[in-house]
Amino acid sequence: MEEEEYGKLCAHFPELNIRQPDYTMIEFDDSIADDVNVTNLDNGTGYRSSTPYKPSGHISAIMRQRHRVLAKVTKKATTRNVNMAGQDVAVPNLDGEVIYYPLDDTDSNKYADGTEAKLDGTEGDWMMYEPFFWYKGINDYLKGRHYSCYSSNDRSHRPASPAATVLTEKEVKNAQNGFLSGKKIMSGKDTLAGSYTTDSAYSVCKVGVEGFKRVRFPSVPGTNLIGSVFVDAEARSSAPSWYRPSVTSSRQVCTS
Repeated sequence: MEEEEYGKLCAHFPELNIRQPDYTMIEFDDSIADDVNVTNLDNGTGYRSSTPYKPSGHISAIMRQRHRVLAKVTKKATTRNVNMAGQDVAVPNLDGEVIYYPLDDTDSNKYADGTEAKLDGTEGDWMMYEPFFWYKGINDYLKGRHYSCYSSNDRSHRPASPAATVLTEKEVKNAQNGFLSGKKIMSGKDTLAGSYTTDSAYSVCKVGVEGFKRVRFPSVPGTNLIGSVFVDAEARSSAPSWYRPSVTSSRQVCTS
């Protein structure tokens, strides 16, 4: 609920502990190739209800904390070379420093204290101050929709999330037969051996998932059937993983 209504209820029921939802969720209908495909599931506005989209809840709280500023670089960041797709690219480090000066929210020609601001670059670059917030994304390939969830909670109040066993790339590579470079997985094959094909741009990760009811993994959606498969103890593959609502097999193999 909106902050105003929440405040009134807290005042009227001082002994009642009212817990707000951790996120405000918006839905994108991927079957509609237009920005109009957004629905706010928090207040029911947008595409689904054929009404204008209106922000609410956590998104409104985040927007209230955004402010226009003039930002001036006082210490330029150093750089480092990072290899991306076979090319050395200069990437800035996080050791630069910037001082930002808030502008008036209704008139950018003034600073927040009412003094005149110069927007010609002599006093800094015109930017938007982005506050801290939590967010996550959900992709539903079966229904052709994806979701963005935003929380205005501060750093010390992380929203609740399901308990999960998370494997890092290093752990996968260190596992026995857990990583195969120069190969990719083609879905729709009967066996794991028959699913491999050579491709120097890909690697295959193999992870044991026996006993788990739900698995989340990176995938490569597209028309060339590259993706992930679940296999049983005899390395027999099943349907492509994005068509399976649950996991009952012993290993999951993923192209990355």
